[in-house]
Amino acid sequence: MLSNEGQISFWNAAAERLFGYLAEEVINRSTDFLASKGSGDSPDLAKALRSGKTLGSFETTVRTKNGSPLQVSATVSVVRDKNDKPIASAAILRDVSELRETRDQLVQAQKMEATGRIAGGIAHDFNNLLAIIMGNAELIRSSDDRQDIEALVSEVVEASERGAELTRRLLSFARKSQLSPEVVNANQVVSSMSDIFSRVIPKSVAIDMDLAPDLDQTSVDVSFLEGALLNLVINARDALQDAGQLSIKTENTVISSSKKNAHGECIPAGDYVMISVTDTGVGIRQDDLPRVVEPFFTTKSPDRGSGLGLAMARGFARQSSGTLRI
Repeated sequence: MLSNEGQISFWNAAAERLFGYLAEEVINRSTDFLASKGSGDSPDLAKALRSGKTLGSFETTVRTKNGSPLQVSATVSVVRDKNDKPIASAAILRDVSELRETRDQLVQAQKMEATGRIAGGIAHDFNNLLAIIMGNAELIRSSDDRQDIEALVSEVVEASERGAELTRRLLSFARKSQLSPEVVNANQVVSSMSDIFSRVIPKSVAIDMDLAPDLDQTSVDVSFLEGALLNLVINARDALQDAGQLSIKTENTVISSSKKNAHGECIPAGDYVMISVTDTGVGIRQDDLPRVVEPFFTTKSPDRGSGLGLAMARGFARQSSGTLRI
């Protein structure tokens, strides 16, 4: 507990165990000696106690008697007399060092899991492509039939192109792709893809396009936008299971203040062009929503998707100063 003069007026047994100081060592001292050196957060506790305000739970770093830093969760309350006059500030501290360590370990484990999934997916896909290339190369070496050789060479070229496409998707996911943005009207991009959409969408699915007539111009790499849109449309097609309606809509939207999306990414305030793809299909399970943008994570059967489509679309959107919202 801290007096109005900024000095420690009460120090209980729990505080003695937490910090290592006996009550007689700290009474009438300021709390500055508890600040952890080199921690930008540590002054917050002293400031909070001297502020004369009630503050909800926050985490900070303090220093124990032996000089070691300690992670604590603190709650500060104002003590008032019967006339509602502030007479002291009280802090309740809880050691959260183990909790933080466990949380950091969990984050690291999740990172390692994601890295392992990416590495496994890449190895699997490239191994399949290399098997095709090597197998056909062996057949070419042992064949004298020109027609057979041409067919085998075509398969090698096709496998190589698929490898290049896989690399392009991975780069887009990692936001390392070399984009060539140009100022365009997204309506024109969507309209120009109508023939492609009609080829990948069965006739039993109705396609509706709602394109805003006053849509703003936007700076974007057209080829990557087309790829991202095609991925979203194919996902919608698979969710529809050959029946239902797919809608593509463009509109201007304004983000009035910076905010974080569901993945913790900060979206700056400003004017944006939004392209939405919606469908009347089965949808995504709520438990899977946080993971659908992870590379190689897919709810489809192995022959229906690689798990890179949404990861690529998200990477492209972020590299283009936008976001993907599901």
